[in-house]
Amino acid sequence: PELITHDELAGFDIVFAASNSWSEWVTNKTGTKVSPLLQCTDPKRFNPYVSEPDLTKEIIFVGNARKRLRQIVKDFIDAQVPIKIYGKGWTGKVPQSLIGQQFIPNNELPIRYRSSKIVLNDHRPDMRNRGFYSNRLFDAVASGARVLSDDVVGLEKFFEGAVITYADSSELRAICSNENLGSWGTDDQISDRAVAFGKRHSFESRALKMIQ
Repeated sequence: PELITHDELAGFDIVFAASNSWSEWVTNKTGTKVSPLLQCTDPKRFNPYVSEPDLTKEIIFVGNARKRLRQIVKDFIDAQVPIKIYGKGWTGKVPQSLIGQQFIPNNELPIRYRSSKIVLNDHRPDMRNRGFYSNRLFDAVASGARVLSDDVVGLEKFFEGAVITYADSSELRAICSNENLGSWGTDDQISDRAVAFGKRHSFESRALKMIQ
């Protein structure tokens, strides 16, 4: 978003951005109205009926390695809380015991999300600072996962308890303990919330807003 110029924004009749806070900020800065249109999900694929919850008991991170060790992975290693990483490029960066398969087909992702103990999510620093919520949050929440993420302004309120955030590694052992899993709600509450969330934040709902 930092590459978008005032002149570029002014060249369009309608401008959307996938951030509530950045939309407000850039509207005030440029005078061009920018409306929030956040990420979304496909509830036909991502829904809580794809699997029973907690089948694997794994805390999972799905994502490829980057040039630097991704902060949430580093925090879990520092906290000595075991996780399973699914993605490419992790060999040599983390203990081999933490690495799972390199690729999960998209049609299998909702099953992984739903059947895991907790699903981890992170944001690039620039996107986090500007309030752009990761699309993985939408898919995982609609699948009925317990989601743990780095913090972004307004995130916990927006996801209505489906996503818990943390500040540093010292919190992780307590957050991920079996005794604390009720913080996300009961299985029935998680499922009901997932279904409602998927309907409210579907691709269809976003398309309808654009059409309107």
